[in-house]
Amino acid sequence: MKPVPPAEGVIRTVDKDGVSHEFPFTCEEDSHEGDNAYDRLVMWAFRIQLENDLFQYELVDENSRMRVQMMTRNDCDRYLAKGIPEAFIRLSFEIFRLPIVSSKNEVRRSPFNPLLEEFTEQHSPDADRVWKRLVSGGEAYFDESEGRYCHPRPKSEPDSQN
Repeated sequence: MKPVPPAEGVIRTVDKDGVSHEFPFTCEEDSHEGDNAYDRLVMWAFRIQLENDLFQYELVDENSRMRVQMMTRNDCDRYLAKGIPEAFIRLSFEIFRLPIVSSKNEVRRSPFNPLLEEFTEQHSPDADRVWKRLVSGGEAYFDESEGRYCHPRPKSEPDSQN
């Protein structure tokens, strides 16, 4: 049985200026069916909410790893450059003891209109910057064969700056 995150806790971060912060968070499970009625997706939503400002970080359980589905500060400057996404990626690994991976930018043809393309997975330029900081800090790597970032970097994984 996989570990379950706490319903609430405190995440400790270090911002771009080296200042430490603590943010209270909540976490809840959101299970739903996937594309196939037999696929049950388990997703964990971590949230920091101070007043009306929300930061949200979501993980999808892919059995042998956890995939970051979303990380957004919802345009709240309060959470800008505080190191929150990196801290949640580290915390996720501590909780689940499974690799934490990014979504990849994957496109497929729409089943409703073959002339249109739609993303099946996607990560934003902001998420890309978060992962690149983890790579440059030696905590993560870019897996070229899968087209996604992975945390933590295995001991045998060569330094990659993608």
